[in-house]
Amino acid sequence: ALRALQSGKIVALSGILKQVEQQFTGQIVKIELIKDKTPEENFIYKVTLLTSAGDLIEVFFDARDGTPIGMGGKGLSKTTTGTNENTDRRR
Repeated sequence: ALRALQSGKIVALSGILKQVEQQFTGQIVKIELIKDKTPEENFIYKVTLLTSAGDLIEVFFDARDGTPIGMGGKGLSKTTTGTNENTDRRR
């Protein structure tokens, strides 16, 4: 992961966390950097949040540029600040 960051293949986690703080309410309980199963072997950030209602939601970001690519989980509509859709656009 460090090599991917240093070579510019992924964005820094700090930018992902800023997006999460701006778009969601809840406490971050887990962050993962996952190598996807495509031939390009791109990376995906997976952020798991615990809502005040006790629900877990997962938000996925393309690690190359920080673009949100999917989200899901119980209580999602109560946690987002701009949308109430339950989407999943992971590759």
